[in-house]
Formats: sequence, structure tokens, C-alpha cells
Amino acid sequence: MNARIHIPLASLVAALVALALTSPDVVAADKVDPVADARAFQNFFFQKFPNVKHEDFVNGPYSMNEDMKRQWQEKEEFPPYEFALEAGKEMFSTPFKNGKTYADCFPNGGIGIRQNYPYFDSGEGKVITLELALNRCREANGEAPYSYIKDEMASLTAYMAYTSRGKLMDIKIPDDPRALAAYENGKRYFYTRRGQMNFSCASCHVQSPGERIRAETLAPALGILNAMPIYRSEWSGMGTTSRRFVTCNSQTRAVPLEPQADEYRDVEYFPVLRRQRPADLGTGSTAMKLSLGLAMLLALSLAPSARAASEADYKAAYAAAEAASKEAAGMRNQWTVTVSALAAAKRAADGGDFGRAVAAAREAEALAKASIFQAVSEKEAWKAMEIR
Repeated sequence: MNARIHIPLASLVAALVALALTSPDVVAADKVDPVADARAFQNFFFQKFPNVKHEDFVNGPYSMNEDMKRQWQEKEEFPPYEFALEAGKEMFSTPFKNGKTYADCFPNGGIGIRQNYPYFDSGEGKVITLELALNRCREANGEAPYSYIKDEMASLTAYMAYTSRGKLMDIKIPDDPRALAAYENGKRYFYTRRGQMNFSCASCHVQSPGERIRAETLAPALGILNAMPIYRSEWSGMGTTSRRFVTCNSQTRAVPLEPQADEYRDVEYFPVLRRQRPADLGTGSTAMKLSLGLAMLLALSLAPSARAASEADYKAAYAAAEAASKEAAGMRNQWTVTVSALAAAKRAADGGDFGRAVAAAREAEALAKASIFQAVSEKEAWKAMEIR
């Protein structure tokens, strides 16, 4: 499928406005207002995507693409995450060695309560997530805690989320300085760039939702946590919120934090990432698998030039792109979008628009280098595999 990233200047400006409205540096510490933040955050997305129904943002990338949404709805007839729900239900009802169950640890027997997590515990002065509460339940009953990123925790939280389908998210931020500090810490983490790629959570999910990287569509930040835990094809199973955070850090070449670290729990408490909509379990079966290296290269290729481009600039840019494309072809990994970008560069140059020609050539070079990087990475990964 031919797919190219195109980020209009207006979209970038709008994204900067959203950052300004909710950036932790803009609001003084004594004027923390989560309600105002949420309103500004929602309005940004409503204005950026006027054709998306407000209630559809919880569907992530499926709200951005009708074909993807239709495929997802078809998969819901035979959901690939069904096995995880069955496993989670069985684990939830199986007694611990002392005879108690998870139901003894939660209000309403643990059924239909997922929408209340995370919450701020005024006694401890910290944010409590559902994953953390489940492991505390296990430890209180003499059981070893589960890994926060493995299948057992994913299945348990998936089952509990499933029992909350149709209920509105109900994340409360009490008028407690410690709760507001946790909220601000989560917001700060969301907008802070990190890792070798210099990406923040907002780089993809505020600045570029709906944009495409190859065949993948980036999800909007609004409502992105409603669907957790989520089934992803790349995982061949369910994944927890902790796993998603750790994976994103790794993809930006940043050092992941320990699962359930304060920063991770606080960013989960940043409620603008949720919609006050039903806590719907998401499949993510065709969800984006972001290539951050490609995103960075394309962002650089689309950077505006400080001066008008000349024919000589075009020829130099085209030569570099063509060389990279030939290298990718030699590795049997030349992307069709690279060829399309090269053709677009030539058409623009033939028409005398050297500015557009240079931009297209740089995009082609970035795509070619990304495909080379992909080919090399896959080759190295294959060499590292052990056949047992």
C-alpha cells in the first residue's frame, strides 16, 4: 500500500497550540486546573478532527480510518482476545491457597470497577493503578506477584475491563496538593522528550494522530488509555498498560522505567488521555506498530529550508535519494513509497517547483534509509535467533 506521511503546517501549528494549552511549563503550580486542561485538550482534538464523532476517539486509530474501523468491527465477531478473557476469568475466580479470591480485595467483588482506576490514595499519598492493586491483593494473600508485562496480568486486567464495558470512566483528582502534584508529574512525563530519538508521548499522539507510517495509523491521545489492556498483532496476545509504556520507551531508544514506577502510574493518572466514555476493551489487532526511526527521518526531511531551493539543490537532493533507493533495492527492501516520492520530486522539478522537488527528494531519501535500517535490523535479529 502506498502511504506517505504528510504533516501540513496548519496541523503542526494546531499541535503547538495544544501543547501550549496543556504544557506543565505554562500553568503555574498554584493554578493547576485538570478540568480546564481536559477541556482544552478535548477541544484541540475536536477541532483538529471535526469529522470524527466525539465518542469515537476511544477507538484509537480506528476512529481515524473507516477501513480499519470496518476490519476491527469484523474481528469483533470472533475476537482474537477471547482466549485471554477466558483465562482471566478463570484466574479471577480460582481461590488462593488461603481460600480467598480476588473478589475479596475489591469493591463489588471486583466486577464492573475498572473504570475507577487509577485513583489517588490519600492515605498513601500515591496513585494506585489496577495492575498495582491486583499484585497487592496477591501478596496480601500469600501469593507471589505477577509480572506487570506478562500474560497473566494482561488476562486478569482484560477480564476486569470486560466486566466494565459500557460504564463511564470515572477518574477523580481530589483537591489534595499531593494528587495535583501526581497529575502534574504525569503531564510532565507525557510531554517530555526522551531517548535517542528525542520523542515524547505527545510527538506521535498529539502532533501526528491520523498520520500514516507505511500502512499504520497513529492513534490520538484523547481516549488512548480507555482501551487498555489491548490486543496487538505484534504481540500475538494481550498487553498491559505497563507493557505499552515500557515498549514505547524502548522504541524511542530511551531507558524504560521499572513497571509501575511513579512516573508510569502518574502518566496513567493524567486523565486527559481518557474520555469519560465506556471503558471498552480494545483489540488493537491492526493497531499501529510505530517505526520511530522512520518517523524521525521523515520529520527531518520535512523540515522547511531557510532559503528558496535552486535547481542545484534539487539535483543534489535527488542524487542522494536515488543512491539510497538503489542501496535499498540491492538489499531487496525498496519500498514503493520511496519510488513514488522520487517520481514526485522529478515531476515537481520538471514543473520548475524546486522547493517541492527538494522536499520530495529528501522524503524519498529518508524513506530509503528507513528501509535500509529495517533490512539491516531484521538481518541482525535473524542472526541473533537461536534455533532449538
